Amino acid sequence: MGYRHIPVRYFTKDRTELDTRIEAAKAREWPWWVDTIPVSSQVHELAMGVRKAYPFVKFYATTEENKCRWHWDSVVVMQYAMEIFAAIDTCPYVLAKIGYGNYSATNYEGTTAYMVRARGIENERYHSGREQYHMRITASLKVAIKNTLANLLPYDMREVADHEYEEYRSKSQHVGASKAAKLPALLGSISHSILLNEIRALTAMGVTFNTPEFRSVAQSCDDAAKLANEERNKRIDVVLMHFVERPLGIVAECVGMQNIRAYHSFKPESLETYPLDGVPQALQDKVAVLQTLLPGDHVDGVGMKVEEMLYWVEK
Repeated sequence: MGYRHIPVRYFTKDRTELDTRIEAAKAREWPWWVDTIPVSSQVHELAMGVRKAYPFVKFYATTEENKCRWHWDSVVVMQYAMEIFAAIDTCPYVLAKIGYGNYSATNYEGTTAYMVRARGIENERYHSGREQYHMRITASLKVAIKNTLANLLPYDMREVADHEYEEYRSKSQHVGASKAAKLPALLGSISHSILLNEIRALTAMGVTFNTPEFRSVAQSCDDAAKLANEERNKRIDVVLMHFVERPLGIVAECVGMQNIRAYHSFKPESLETYPLDGVPQALQDKVAVLQTLLPGDHVDGVGMKVEEMLYWVEK
């Protein structure tokens, strides 16, 4: 578990659950408090010992389980903090976390002890991935106070900038992307018909466009518009032709379909059968083209070869 750099502003966020626990402790006249936080007697002793030597230190707590341990006291029916965070007004990040509890990496029934966790601690007794790697753990209150004071090291601005950079960079990129998207969105809001009319009007006025790309578009847009309109309104009737060997020779079994672009589902016409020499010439010509293709190949205006002897043919 890597070290988590926690900004002090984090503790000013949603305090609903924390305030609920504080009010419950007040109602039960809990005796041990550190900066409005109900704590265990051991954490109170540790915090007060640190404050005696370092009066400017402030303490914070959170109810998030993965950041701060709390203990449920079933006798008085309330919770108190077993861990709190130490900070100072001149540094935007928490300097250390102190606590009292079982911090054994392997024995969860082990003895309890005082703990300080800080970014400057590298406890070689533990793997760097363990939470205890950044801890000093001791049964002695005096040593715990000394360990805490030694590790209340303010962040310099390079550290602060390093930890704040990614969030700012992300927001800055978001703003940049939003601004960059305005022009394409603005241009995209113009319908093609309006743009086409404007190009035509400018061309009629004798305007010469600056860029070759736009000149090319202006020269081609009428043809493209005509083609688009033709395709949009185009009616395509087809016939599926299957050439089959019969006792009297090869015949073409045909089933037609009208206006295929207007219908998503197949709506066939009646089946027709032609002797090979009775196939309409226009269909013969197109089949001759399709015979040269590979299965699946399509030719606009002609049809598609499905497989040998089976063809979609446009009428």
